[in-house]
Amino acid sequence: MQCVETIMSNRRVMSVSFAKTSRAVIAVGIMFCFAAPLHASEPLDVAEVQKLLDKYKVPGVSIAVIKDFKISWAKGYGVADKESGTPVTTETMFQAASISKPVAAMASVKAVEKGLFGLDQDVNTILKTWKLPMDGFSKAVTPRMLMSHTSGMGDGFGFPGYGVAVGLPNYVQMMDGLPPSNRRKIRLEREPMTASEYSGGAVLMQELALTDAVGKPFPEIMQEWVLGPLGMTNSTFAQPLPLGREAQAARAHDRNGKRSADPWHVYPEHAPAGLWTTPTDLAKFLLEVQHTLHGQGGKVIKRESLLEMVSPVGVGDFAVGFGVRRAGQGWYFGHGGSNWGFQSNMIAHFSKGYGVAVMTNGDSGGRLIQDLLNKIQKADSWDMNDQPPPRGYGPESVATSQSTIAKNQPSASVAGTQRTSPSPESEPMLRRRIAALQKGEPDSQATPEPQDKFAETSRAIQALGALKSVTFKEINQQGWDVFIVEFATSRWEWAMAPLSPDGKVIGSLRRKIP
Repeated sequence: MQCVETIMSNRRVMSVSFAKTSRAVIAVGIMFCFAAPLHASEPLDVAEVQKLLDKYKVPGVSIAVIKDFKISWAKGYGVADKESGTPVTTETMFQAASISKPVAAMASVKAVEKGLFGLDQDVNTILKTWKLPMDGFSKAVTPRMLMSHTSGMGDGFGFPGYGVAVGLPNYVQMMDGLPPSNRRKIRLEREPMTASEYSGGAVLMQELALTDAVGKPFPEIMQEWVLGPLGMTNSTFAQPLPLGREAQAARAHDRNGKRSADPWHVYPEHAPAGLWTTPTDLAKFLLEVQHTLHGQGGKVIKRESLLEMVSPVGVGDFAVGFGVRRAGQGWYFGHGGSNWGFQSNMIAHFSKGYGVAVMTNGDSGGRLIQDLLNKIQKADSWDMNDQPPPRGYGPESVATSQSTIAKNQPSASVAGTQRTSPSPESEPMLRRRIAALQKGEPDSQATPEPQDKFAETSRAIQALGALKSVTFKEINQQGWDVFIVEFATSRWEWAMAPLSPDGKVIGSLRRKIP
């Protein structure tokens, strides 16, 4: 049996806008700044950056740029503290805010590798300190849902943090909205996997599940499992910030660039908002993801496990930790962050070896970041704004598709080099396709296809039962990445075509195997 289908996305996402939030609740996930492609071969001019700092009333900014799968340059600009005039350096630590989420997610995925729990396990069977009230909802909430913002939690966008002299709540108080917690209780408002709603509370719940499963404080887990192995020496999830690190930390500033009364806020919600770090350390994290996708990393988790972090779950744009988007001719993973007095952003390409992390110590930092990314783009443009080449063909048939691929992307070679591992985009795209078919809802980012054709394919895939595993097998003679896909009832060989010149996946082939 052999089936043919056209798949994948042609939606170009060039910018993301977000509703303004009050200064009281700003530990949010901006995800990525798509308005500007990113890249640079040398540091930005100090005088030009200072003009932007003055324009947006942001005291300081730190940048690290990735090129050719390594850190190309890193530099600090402006001051870490408006009052003292301490300059920003590459070792100045900033609050990462919601960028904490994908970093924290890597530890939970490692716990899955260790067999401590499953990504699709009922979280109430993992939790010991506290249990999630189901309040009449029937479907179990899982770690995968909690870390991809599909769990059905209704706690809202984020966390305001606490003053440095204020008592901090424990996990139970935070989950139930009890004093001294300054947020309401974290509860379900809809069945899981019915919609995507950003939820810092869900990520906090997963933090509690991880600490219950491991039996150690969350900052210790992160140091031992992620930060230490990746050489992120200027990073910590410790809250409050240890005294020995305070001199290294940037201070929070308001929208007018004025130093706040408190030097910063404290975030006992470690996984959603509590990471202190530098752009250089975040670049190390992004590089580990890129290297592992290409079969050269694995310092923390295996490639198969890492794919969970960059494969959207089928509802919304999030995978386990990262947001994933197509922009222009490329696919990107990343996350943004906004805490009280701090703004940040990081993003990296799936396969082309570039990325960037930018961190600021002002509430107006988001606008500054946009302008900086525009300047970085002029040095060496990414493929975010690339236009599709003219098409001289149409995929009327599989034969046409295969001949087109043979012409435009010969065999399994890339630029004359024989590929021995799958394209980093292939498995996430395949998993996304399967998730959409199993749910019976066309992927909002995919090329539209006839409704009756999609419905027929969806019914066929649903009849196969739950997806159990996806394993790379080979690259065939046409240059297609071939995977063995195991469902509850049967096994299939599923081949994914490479991207066409206009950025689409021309098609896929699936064949039932013994």
